Amino acid sequence: MRGNIWRIKMEFYNFFNKSECALLICKNDRYSTVIEANSAFYHLVGYSKNEFSSKFNNRFASLLLDDLDEILKKVKKATDQSNVLDYEFRIRHKNGQTLWIHDIATYIPQLDVFYCVIMDITYKTVALEQEKRLQFAEATTKANETFLAHISHDIRSPLNGILGMAQLAKDVRNDQDKLENYLDQLLISGNHLKLLVDSLLRIFEIDAELTKVNLAQMSLCSLFEEIISIIKPLAEDKNQTLNFKSRVINDCVISDEFLIREIVINLLSNAIKYTNEDGKISVEVNQLENIGPSVYEYEFKITDNGIGIPDAYLENILDPFYRSPDADENDNEGNGIGLNIVKSYTNYLKGTIDIESELGRGTSFSIKVPMKISNLVLPPQEKTIAVKAPHLDKKVLNILVAEDNEINAEIMKTILTEFCCEVTVAQNGREAVDIFKESSVHYFDCVFMDINMPILDGYDTTILIRNSFRDDQNIPIYALSAHVFPKEITTATQVGMNGYLTKPIDIAAINKVISELY
Repeated sequence: MRGNIWRIKMEFYNFFNKSECALLICKNDRYSTVIEANSAFYHLVGYSKNEFSSKFNNRFASLLLDDLDEILKKVKKATDQSNVLDYEFRIRHKNGQTLWIHDIATYIPQLDVFYCVIMDITYKTVALEQEKRLQFAEATTKANETFLAHISHDIRSPLNGILGMAQLAKDVRNDQDKLENYLDQLLISGNHLKLLVDSLLRIFEIDAELTKVNLAQMSLCSLFEEIISIIKPLAEDKNQTLNFKSRVINDCVISDEFLIREIVINLLSNAIKYTNEDGKISVEVNQLENIGPSVYEYEFKITDNGIGIPDAYLENILDPFYRSPDADENDNEGNGIGLNIVKSYTNYLKGTIDIESELGRGTSFSIKVPMKISNLVLPPQEKTIAVKAPHLDKKVLNILVAEDNEINAEIMKTILTEFCCEVTVAQNGREAVDIFKESSVHYFDCVFMDINMPILDGYDTTILIRNSFRDDQNIPIYALSAHVFPKEITTATQVGMNGYLTKPIDIAAINKVISELY
């Protein structure tokens, strides 16, 4: 009997020492101190038995790259329940390589030790990571191809409308009714293209993490009145009813007015788009519970009785460039951008989105955002200035326009001439500086400055004018640029510009500047 026991022990020791799997016995302590380990273990970690003992005092945990406390929680759970511990973690090899380890450890309560079998699964983990990267790359390529196909269609459609209507307008110069109709359609296509470009820029701005949250005092009531005034004509075109309800006690809050406006306008635009004629759309602003010192949760709720969203599409509806599989058949306008902007801007405001929809019955979007209330009184809202020429009895303004694009320069010159202004055009920044310096002091009343110009850009041109040592060096200068990102707008302010207008040129914005000069 004793001979058999001795033989079994010898076979166990031979198995332990000659096994190609790393085997070890370690203490149930914080460091998993190794009591005994086979040569496969030392080969796995790259250290000899003496090196491991002298360098780490036999502490296996010294090789760990993962959170030791998290691993110890798993160890404690195993010891409390006398379970086998089966988990994966990372260690550092002697040569600096990161190894992924699969550890199966059996707890022996009588000895308070673990019998461990350790396997190197680095190759498997690397293969899985490579497979994931490949799948991601393939999915990204497919998404890019789909996006480019959709965007190419979405851009070309209004572009075709612009070019087509312009050509038709040229052919009916003597038919006033047809001419006006074609010009109206041209404007519609132009505005459609502008909205698409603006949405694309918003998405790229979000992806590049350029969007900043600008907290300021604002009136929710005034903001939603403005939004309704913008959106209402679109609803009226489809004979839709647009209702607005406000259940707000504290109207004056601190938040980002621009982000909220974009969220609500995108949701309302979608509601109008996917609601049939004679449909109903409601907008609600609700002040909900108090969630902190002077902080309340506010809800913006947009509900329609439109076509609804199938349950299968709800999970992905907020993803960038997502369009339902049947979008090409039923949707000529959607581009999968607006709702992703809503999602991103809501996240910036630390809010949440809830969607309820029933196919054929309609959809409800609920945006909940925390906002701090303000006890300050907001100044009266400035009224929009009507687009009309200044009175002829007032002085004629002399305007300097720095613009390298001939068509844009001609548009500006025509608009300003209609406003009874004398216009001088400079084709680049250097020419603008020369014209300004050669003019008599206070001859020019204002400068409209393009940013991206040859020879000298709008920023450097402004700096030179501001440092010209003339009595009129503080002349009002307004950027007029196709750049719309915050970085450009901030730079314009830093170099001394008084305002920033974006292209396409907004006649109302130009008129507002001119009116303020009188």
